[in-house]
Amino acid sequence: MFGAVLGKQECWEKSACFLGWRTRWFAAKELVLLMAEKVLPETWESTLDLVREGMEGERAFERCVQFNCSTSRQQQIIEIEER
Repeated sequence: MFGAVLGKQECWEKSACFLGWRTRWFAAKELVLLMAEKVLPETWESTLDLVREGMEGERAFERCVQFNCSTSRQQQIIEIEER
């Protein structure tokens, strides 16, 4: 958690990717993405790209797990000590 707050982890990216992976079978997923692109500000473009990436291909799960996001206390301590 501390690592995510300090920007040392990629929890936001991992969450966005897995959101796409979890919704990859939704019939209206492309429509939802299109609507999100129209409503959300441009600063969300990279997040939507991660959602889209999670939806695409057989290797989407492997891409999503590559983002670093740990909730373990040991990992948090290591990251705090690295500062």
